[in-house]
Amino acid sequence: MGSRLYSRLKSIDFYKKLPSDLTEATLAGAWISIGAAVLIVLLLLMEAISFMSATPASSLVVDRSSPNELLKINFNVSFPSLSCEFATLDVSDALGTKRMNLTKTVRKTPITGGMEKVGPVKE
Repeated sequence: MGSRLYSRLKSIDFYKKLPSDLTEATLAGAWISIGAAVLIVLLLLMEAISFMSATPASSLVVDRSSPNELLKINFNVSFPSLSCEFATLDVSDALGTKRMNLTKTVRKTPITGGMEKVGPVKE
């Protein structure tokens, strides 16, 4: 009975060191294989339980700024082939508010293809 259990345990060895025709399973290799398999199954179950027990959380933050207060946005974009008169800015927010053609506070500087300033800043 003892040698039968011993040979079955040895057949479970995942980490045999030589090709299958030259291998000899060991009891230590079998225990390592069993331990690794148990650890993998345990980690898989723990991860599945953690995934299934997750509760979604959501939060809503109210913007307390006044409705007429605007957010200042600084940006620097260069389009050498685009004339300043055709450059406009459209802004939309997450609530769907859209403001089109915001050019009043945008400063535009004409440039060449080599990114050199050509004329005065246009506001």
